[in-house]
Amino acid sequence: MQTARTLALAVTLAMTSMAQAQSEAAPDAPTLDLQALVERAERSNPGIEGREAAIRSAEATLLEARLSPFFQITATAAFTYAPEARGNPIFSPDSQLPLGNRWRPVASAGVEGVVPLSLTKLRDARRAARAGVRASRADRERVRERLRYDVRRAYFGLSVALDLEQMVGEIRGKLQRAVTQLERQVADEDPDADELDLFKLRRTVAEVDARASEATRLEETARAALTALTGAEHFQIPDCPLEPVRFAPEPVDHYVSRALGERPESTMLDAAMAARRAAVSLGRAGFTPDIGLAYFARRAYGPGVTDQDNPFVSNPANARSVGGALVARWSLDFAGDTARLRRAQAQLAETGLAQEEARRGMTLEVREAYSRLTDAQRREVAWGAARRDGRRWFMTAIQGYQVGAVETSDLVDAVKGYLTARFEHVNSILDLNTALASLERVTGTTLVPAGGWESCAPPDEDSAGDSGDE
Repeated sequence: MQTARTLALAVTLAMTSMAQAQSEAAPDAPTLDLQALVERAERSNPGIEGREAAIRSAEATLLEARLSPFFQITATAAFTYAPEARGNPIFSPDSQLPLGNRWRPVASAGVEGVVPLSLTKLRDARRAARAGVRASRADRERVRERLRYDVRRAYFGLSVALDLEQMVGEIRGKLQRAVTQLERQVADEDPDADELDLFKLRRTVAEVDARASEATRLEETARAALTALTGAEHFQIPDCPLEPVRFAPEPVDHYVSRALGERPESTMLDAAMAARRAAVSLGRAGFTPDIGLAYFARRAYGPGVTDQDNPFVSNPANARSVGGALVARWSLDFAGDTARLRRAQAQLAETGLAQEEARRGMTLEVREAYSRLTDAQRREVAWGAARRDGRRWFMTAIQGYQVGAVETSDLVDAVKGYLTARFEHVNSILDLNTALASLERVTGTTLVPAGGWESCAPPDEDSAGDSGDE
């Protein structure tokens, strides 16, 4: 029984020191909270920078669709030698081909263009370009929301890992010393030492080792993920108690409707439909002529253009002209226009079906995320109660040992029960926070304020007891 009391005191000492145990970082490593890590990730993420470039490209396409049709202007310039054409509008001594006259240098310049008047085609081109801008901006938001979710999931994973390491790191050494002491007593054939108690303690140490390995793996994975997402290689997170994010969910249909209306993927699909409709309208407009106002002006300069107004001589190099007209250009490729229209209509139907398929998929995602959230909230409440009861069980077992009223097997059961409840409670908090982050991502809306994802408020009385305040 003396050995049992020694074990009880060792475990009690381990439990009272858990609050002081924490994974150590480099002394000069900055402390970054969740919001700081999210901001660093958004500033340095190449995916967001790539979408910014895509937005600039789409905006340039829209500017082109607005202005370029009105600047279809061609300017030409030429330099040549041409024969001089003498005379006036009434009489000329030269023939119509005055090749025998003196050849003089001639420089000419001209401009011509068309102002389009087919407003339907111009409108459809701008509609398609605006849809491209909306899709690019929505794609940037999609990447940003996914990035926030990944950072939050990795951060919560790191918090859980540190909490678990704090829990098992101190207990393991104390239990191992108790095992060593009990092994020595069994070897010395101490009448108070029971070999069955030794087996139970060894199994408890092995279980603690397994929990420690899981915590180490989780910490390494979470730190690697945060480094890849934010670029921060050496950092530590605030020493805050692990708490579930406080959130009261609305009915699931509320989040489904918000996802279908506000999620970036929904905006991208709406923009794709707008672009396809504009393409169908353009396809129909292909059967109509293009109407425009054409204009031109041309003038020659040089010593060889002194008799420019001679009507008797045809000399294109010395021509001078200006004019304008209302023109129509009509492509008679009706077979090609029909095929292009059918292709645009088929693509519109395809995009519409893809939109419906995506809406069903988004509905399913929202319902799954909502189900995981509500399940995690229920498990967090249940395991929180189990943790508190497990601690009371453990403390009662210790007190019983001190007066010799509790057997070693009961103490071991109390230790294992408390560790299991604490481990599952921590995992349920991780599941809850991650599920809430997932629900925010799949709905495309802000469910929790930026500063509401973590809290450094003092823990409640029961949680404080877990850290060894008693």
